[in-house]
Amino acid sequence: ADRLNYAVNDAQSVAAALRGLGFTHVRTLLDQDATKARIEEVIYQDFKQRMGPTDRLFVFFAGHGISVPLPRGGEEGYLIPVDGDPQRPEITAIPMDDIRKMGKRVPAKHIFFAVDACFSGFAITRDIRPESITDVAIAAALEEPVVQVLTAGRKGQKSIEEEGHGLFTRRLL
Repeated sequence: ADRLNYAVNDAQSVAAALRGLGFTHVRTLLDQDATKARIEEVIYQDFKQRMGPTDRLFVFFAGHGISVPLPRGGEEGYLIPVDGDPQRPEITAIPMDDIRKMGKRVPAKHIFFAVDACFSGFAITRDIRPESITDVAIAAALEEPVVQVLTAGRKGQKSIEEEGHGLFTRRLL
C-alpha cells in the first residue's frame, strides 16, 4: 500500500480534539502499537469494562482499508492494522462487520466510528439525510442508543493528504 504520511498526526490531532471536547479517557495507538490484537484489547478491555449506559465512545482509525470479493458475490471490507496482511485479511485485518459488532458489545449509549481509510463504507447500512436539523431533532437523537460509522471514501478512491492531515481528518477536525 502507498505510504500514508500523516496517519500518526491525524490520530494525535483527533485525540487532542477529543480531550478538548471533554472526553476523559482517550487512548491513542500509534505505529507498532496499532495491531489488531491491541485495537481489540483497548475496545473490549479498556473501554467495554469502563463504560456504562450513558457514556459515549468515539473511535478514530487512520490507515488503509481494502475490499475483497466474496466467492458467492459481493464484497467484504477490512481495516488494515499495522500487522495486517492485505493478502490474508480474513485472519489479520478487522472486518467492517466487526466494527458493527464492537458497537453492539460495548455498553455505551452512543458509539461513533470515524474511519479515514481509502476503501469503502461497508459498515453503512443506510444513508440518512435529514431534511432539517433542529434542536428538537438533535435532542431526540441523543435520547436513543446508536452506533454510527462515518468513512472517508468509496471503493477505489485513494487517500488524499494535504496540509499535514488526511483530507477526511482535516475536515473532521
